[in-house]
Amino acid sequence: MQIRNYKDQDFPRLVGLLKATNSYYEPLNTRENLKRKIGRDPNSIIILEDDKKLVGTVFIIYDPLCSFIYHLSLHPDYQKRGFGKKLMDEAEKRLKEAGIKKPTLFVTEDNKGVIDFYKKRGWSVMGKVFDMKKEL
Repeated sequence: MQIRNYKDQDFPRLVGLLKATNSYYEPLNTRENLKRKIGRDPNSIIILEDDKKLVGTVFIIYDPLCSFIYHLSLHPDYQKRGFGKKLMDEAEKRLKEAGIKKPTLFVTEDNKGVIDFYKKRGWSVMGKVFDMKKEL
């Protein structure tokens, strides 16, 4: 198992993983957007590989005012084996090293298993929020 930063050549495998975990959102998860993201912060997309297979990822959105953990995705064959914990440990470590004390994360309210996973790690529900968007 290897945890490392995402590289552009990972894109096809990353899309496959995001689709396999129902985390793919085509308007945002474009190759160009991910290139721009790692161009601004090379540490912001973490990849987990096992035997050269991309099996997990987590995105970090760093901002000194409000930072997020976003897109924790783990291939179903690798769930409940400690790999999600390893990805979250790395994401939390990177945010802590950047001086972030209270990051937030996104999870849909119907994703009970993941909510329980986060709660066991010490995360708490802040309240109900609405995901809103606008094209600029």
